[in-house]
Amino acid sequence: MDQLGELVWATNPDFDDLGSVLARLREYAAGFLADSGLTGVLDFPDANPSSSERVSGSLRKNLVLAFKEALTNAVRHSGARR
Repeated sequence: MDQLGELVWATNPDFDDLGSVLARLREYAAGFLADSGLTGVLDFPDANPSSSERVSGSLRKNLVLAFKEALTNAVRHSGARR
């Protein structure tokens, strides 16, 4: 179900801007880290003029997948609690 949601989000032209991608990454990271029991501090840039820069659906999908993989690996292999 999550994968279907990711596909729908990645192909929705309403989310073709960098600000939407960053918001999606923040949302995912917060939930994932909370579920893993890790306390995390992620520093995402605030909205700025480049936040309206257009991002293709393919790039959005790949960014989200790479980000999810990086978080998964950090939780699984770091041995960290924070």
